Amino acid sequence: MQQVTTVRELPKGTTRSFTYRDRPAILIHDDDGIRAFYNICTHEGGECELVGRDLQCCLHGARFNPRTGKALSEPAPLDSKLTPIPIRVEGDAISVE
Repeated sequence: MQQVTTVRELPKGTTRSFTYRDRPAILIHDDDGIRAFYNICTHEGGECELVGRDLQCCLHGARFNPRTGKALSEPAPLDSKLTPIPIRVEGDAISVE
């Protein structure tokens, strides 16, 4: 397990970018908990950031559900989703395998 950050450093309503297996990734902390996805838009591979309640691709504006990773708007294929990354939260530590 590799520690990415701590719960204290990732307050609710925030995200944190990191690299996982040499690819961009994002941690999301909201009312539903903490999750991680590869941060690669399913349209043309741009990175996403939290805009309002959704993740939005910085290249062309596709939006994704931050809980499921499912595409919410084009130009991303609507049957696509961001790939989840398994995480573990133990005490204050947030780690990935």
